[in-house]
Amino acid sequence: MNPATKRTGTPQPGAHLRLVSDRAAGPQPGITLSGVSKTYRSRDGDVPSLRPLDFHINEGEFFVVVGPSGCGKSTLLKMISGLLPPSSGEILVEGERVTKPHGNVGIVFQNSLLLPWRSILGNVMLPIDMKRLPRERYLQRAKELLKLVGLAARWTP
Repeated sequence: MNPATKRTGTPQPGAHLRLVSDRAAGPQPGITLSGVSKTYRSRDGDVPSLRPLDFHINEGEFFVVVGPSGCGKSTLLKMISGLLPPSSGEILVEGERVTKPHGNVGIVFQNSLLLPWRSILGNVMLPIDMKRLPRERYLQRAKELLKLVGLAARWTP
């Protein structure tokens, strides 16, 4: 078990999550976290996953989240994308409070999440289908992206 999440009778220091930014914080638009933390509940009690964070990422800013396994990097990204609610604090994306998954953030998961019953093109078009957007409008771009990564010959519907 990760020492940061180990449950004992004494308080445990959390793993360190290091945030590296190439610019100073600025006004919106962008991503703002205020007092954001995450604690998971278990049968043995609360397990802190992420200590309170306060920071702002400016629009177009290059931002890196660095830390050891289990320190909360994926948890942080899932909260920003709206896939996981924070235990405390507030997350704003382009001035809008994040309370559910939204279209302003894209996320690539650590594990492969392709749907085997869909073609390669079908998997690329999945977000379009899920949002019920007009396929015709995005189909050509999806094909261009597949060509860009060398999968043009394999996009068969």
